[in-house]
Amino acid sequence: MTHAPMFHVGNRIDNQIGNARSVHGFTLTELLVVISILVVLLGISVPAFKSLIGNNERTLAEGQFRAGISVARDAAVRSIQGDSAAVFVVRNGRVVIIPCIEVGTITDSVIGLDGQDTGLTETRSVFVPFDQFEPITIPRGWSVRGYAQPNTTGITTGWYESLNDLTLQGNWVSPETDYFDRESPQSGWNRQSFFVRFEAGTGAALYVDARPAIVIDPAVLETNEGFRAQAPFNDPTLNWNPTKTEAEELDGRPLATRVRRLLGKRFGAPGQPTLAQVREVLGDISPDTIYCRPVSELALFEERDLASGIGARDVNVATGNLFGDGANPRATPNQPSIDITLFTDGRDEPMALGDITAWIEGRYRPANAGAGVEPTESTARIFTIQRYRGQVQEIKP
Repeated sequence: MTHAPMFHVGNRIDNQIGNARSVHGFTLTELLVVISILVVLLGISVPAFKSLIGNNERTLAEGQFRAGISVARDAAVRSIQGDSAAVFVVRNGRVVIIPCIEVGTITDSVIGLDGQDTGLTETRSVFVPFDQFEPITIPRGWSVRGYAQPNTTGITTGWYESLNDLTLQGNWVSPETDYFDRESPQSGWNRQSFFVRFEAGTGAALYVDARPAIVIDPAVLETNEGFRAQAPFNDPTLNWNPTKTEAEELDGRPLATRVRRLLGKRFGAPGQPTLAQVREVLGDISPDTIYCRPVSELALFEERDLASGIGARDVNVATGNLFGDGANPRATPNQPSIDITLFTDGRDEPMALGDITAWIEGRYRPANAGAGVEPTESTARIFTIQRYRGQVQEIKP
């Protein structure tokens, strides 16, 4: 019997290994082709993914916006003591909608520029947070502005004094509740915002004849220093002050009850505080309050869309919007002013404020744009509140 030489088997094994290598290996050309395909797929999928995230955030922002107003309206339907309000504030760089309830009225001083008393007075509703409902927070990076009717802002009203040069026109105003000097006991006039008011029992929206309001919102301090270490807040005889924050200073009653009892007192009577004293801790001048006026139209938008839409470099680092201290952009400002350093074309604050309103309404054009240039596209969505049903209705997508 003859046998095949063993080297033929070895050759076959070597050939099989070589074939395997040739089957499973990749040439440089093939690798480059695969990488090119992956780059193309990433180029297609990343924008789609970003668009998906953007749509989800937009949906969430609108959902929270509608929920905040709906909760405030529900509070009015349940209330038997006073109207309710959806109050818009800024906390830690995010817009928050606080359901509040009316507990009384106060005759307050109208504060003009630089915290100066104008000598005018105004009867204002007093609202406190409704403790049966939680505040609703709008996603970070999104903002809500309210439409201030012509002749409602400026020095004579004490509402958004920075718009005094623009008071003859309507303006879209932002909540200015987090930009004040926590070291000054008379810095509260910088805290101002807007609200949607609902009639107790019916839930109907009140904005035509609704009076302005003081909203009690005790300022949060990191320590027990700041303005509370100064007069009148450090006066131990002010045991009637309902905004005191130390546990041993409270009488166990809810804030609404304490404020309502104080407003029901006969000011100036023996043993009772004077109206001037009450104004210091519950009036517009106090850091524990927010001065608000009613609005019927609201705009929802992303702050970076607004910034790029009117030609700003970006939003302020500390605030996440166009407010800020240009000299110290990483610090929360002590007053609500536009960070003008975000603009490179020499715009001043009144110009920037006017541009914001124009962009929201879809009519903003750069100053150097020609007559035939179309307005910059606005992504702001504008809503109104139905008067009798008190529900949100979009009027501009």
